[in-house]
Amino acid sequence: MNKRTIFNGLLLAGVLSFIPAVGFASVLVLGDDQSEVDVVPYLQGLGQGVTHPGSYYDWDPGANADLSNYDAVVLLYGYEYGYELTANGSAAIVSYLQGGGHFITHSWVAYSHEDFSGNALFDMTPVEYDDEDYDAVWDVDETSAYFTGMTDGWADGEGFEYMTVTDPNAVSLGTNQYGEPLVVYTESNGGRYTYLNHGMSYETGDVSDDGLKLMGNSVMLFQGGNNGVPEPTTVLIWSMLAGLGMTVRRRR
Repeated sequence: MNKRTIFNGLLLAGVLSFIPAVGFASVLVLGDDQSEVDVVPYLQGLGQGVTHPGSYYDWDPGANADLSNYDAVVLLYGYEYGYELTANGSAAIVSYLQGGGHFITHSWVAYSHEDFSGNALFDMTPVEYDDEDYDAVWDVDETSAYFTGMTDGWADGEGFEYMTVTDPNAVSLGTNQYGEPLVVYTESNGGRYTYLNHGMSYETGDVSDDGLKLMGNSVMLFQGGNNGVPEPTTVLIWSMLAGLGMTVRRRR
């Protein structure tokens, strides 16, 4: 074994030691043409097995699709919003939720809820839109796994909804200066529907560190073990170094 191979092996071992051992969950991420650029590599850096079939409005899994093998289904609905899911896509997620799955989405689903009234998935949304703004300062100083590692007093300029929580069984977590919640979740539909009151990449074009942590925490919530989520920049840097080490070895 030559010195280069030994170096690459040590580098990769060091990289993996910085990534939390949370198991390789299977996560389906439906993109919005922007947010996935940040969200997908971040989740992969956390050790998640991510399937990304493209934009949510082009995704058609076929009739009677079974998503039960996924630990979480994420609908990114910020940068490009207002397009409806395909009928098969919506039906698959509804069935997944009713079967005990974990569905995560965010901000603009509430805005589009009224437009898509009668779509079973949108009708499950536990909040109703009133208005929006872009200057929230979030209080996340709570003992909730949704906020692990996040910054209290976080503000990133992204949009949020003034909204009414419509599900009487829903739980609201975190608030901004206007009293609006950051997270609303409900288990009324069989599984857990998590709504994040944040635009992700809508206003700024990328997802902030705390936005990524919020999404990472939401995905990892039911996986057990250590739910600590490292800094997004740390995850991405070490992931790139791991790739570099393996690339050097292949070139030899």
